[in-house]
Parts: sequence; structure tokens; C-alpha cells
Amino acid sequence: MPSEIYLVKVGMTMEEGTVEEWYVADGDRVEPGEMLYRLETEKVNLDVDAETAGTVRHLADAGTTCKPGDVVGFIYADDEEIPEVLPTPKPKPDITVANDTLADDKPKQPAAAKPRRAGGRIAASPVARKLAGELGVDLADVTGTGPRGRITKEDVQAVADAAANAPAGPHAGTSTPLTGMRRTIAERMHGSLRDTAQLTMDMEVAMDDAVKLRRDLLVVC
Repeated sequence: MPSEIYLVKVGMTMEEGTVEEWYVADGDRVEPGEMLYRLETEKVNLDVDAETAGTVRHLADAGTTCKPGDVVGFIYADDEEIPEVLPTPKPKPDITVANDTLADDKPKQPAAAKPRRAGGRIAASPVARKLAGELGVDLADVTGTGPRGRITKEDVQAVADAAANAPAGPHAGTSTPLTGMRRTIAERMHGSLRDTAQLTMDMEVAMDDAVKLRRDLLVVC
């Protein structure tokens, strides 16, 4: 039986942790004491070492958040056969799966299939293919209006014109998920804004004596 790699628990209040990075690639060998993966929690980051020697197989990818005690990988000894499909450990009864992606209530309609000939080649006239190459149009994005859905040069030109006249959209940014300490800070700041009355107090204080004292100290120094 392979040795299981667990998500270690750091502290009594730890509820989840993230495998931030694997130091040993999937399928590589590890020796006892070598660093296996980097654990990120809401309070600390920790390097977890291997306890046995063997070949490492990842069960949880880097960036995966798990509960303490969950199996994130296996270490197979030299005399053990490594299966193509890793065994799935039994989940804990209280395990919950967080899904931050909001699903649309309406079922999505499948996109209309583009006309293709046998072998997956898109049906288009030679003139249409040449024009698509000149204009930089992907034939997979063109709906043919010719016989049996064949793409014509007019179809290619229409797609090129529509792309040229389309209004410029907003700049596409990148989204980085919050994990570990950053997520905890964000949750507590949001909780403070949500649950605590926001109040700002202003008051005036006479600082004449303090300013005079500072000037006197500067002269002495």
C-alpha cells in the first residue's frame, strides 16, 4: 500500500489549507526529509517534508484548498506498482465543497455546429479560404450561407466587417483568487464593514505647548 500524503493541521483553529506549490513533480522520486509541498493557511506558510522514500503522485493539484487530514497525494515504494488512475480516498462525513462560481439558472443552449466535411475539414470555397487568410478570419467562427452550409467569400467578409466595426470592449484584466492570510484579512475587513457601525469622530486639541516643547528639544539636540 502506498503512503498517503496528508494536508497537515497547523494549530487547533485551522479549518482548511491550500497546497500552494508542489516541490516534487508528479512522478518524481523523493527521499525522507525532502520538502514535498508548501502549505498555506490563514495564518502561516509551512513547508511539509516527506516521511518515506518513493515515487510521488499528486492527488490534489497546486492551488487546491483542502481540509486538515485530507489526502493530497501518495508515495509509492520502489517495489510497488504505480497505477495509471490513483485511488480515491473516502471523503470525510463533514467535508464541504465550496463553489464560488455562480451558475446560470437557465440551461445553456449548445452552440450550432459548424459545417464540416469528413475528416473535420470546414466546408469553404477556395476563394473564401484565401480571403480568410488575408483578413485573419478564423473559418471556425464563420457560419456558411452557401449550399449545405458552405462558407462563401461574402460570409468571410461579413465577419471581418463586423469585427472591424465592433466597439472596443473594456480592458481584460486578470483575477487572482484570495487564499490563506489574504483571504482571512479580506473576510475580516468585510465583516467589520458589514457588522459594525461605521463612525468617524473629530476633535480639536490645542498643540501650542507641544509645538514649543518640540522646538526647544530641537535646539538642545
